[in-house]
Amino acid sequence: MRITKKMLDHSVARLNECMGTTEGKNEYLLSGAYGGWQLQRRNGRGVDSISNGYRPKRELYDFVCAMVYGVRTYQDEQRIERQFSCIT
Repeated sequence: MRITKKMLDHSVARLNECMGTTEGKNEYLLSGAYGGWQLQRRNGRGVDSISNGYRPKRELYDFVCAMVYGVRTYQDEQRIERQFSCIT
């Protein structure tokens, strides 16, 4: 399947939602240059590059989806630990 800019935008929006970031503060965003795309995070002074260089849309989409999956897995594990911490 071909990855579109809209799909990339949606995956970054899901990442921001998972991370609980607000618009303008520690927000993840896309930057396009050289025919590729890069994931960046806004900090107080500017932006930090999260992905390494500018990548094709497919590669960056997979990268962002993997980040979302990792964050959600971590959050689920933390929730389970909190539920069962009172039992022991």
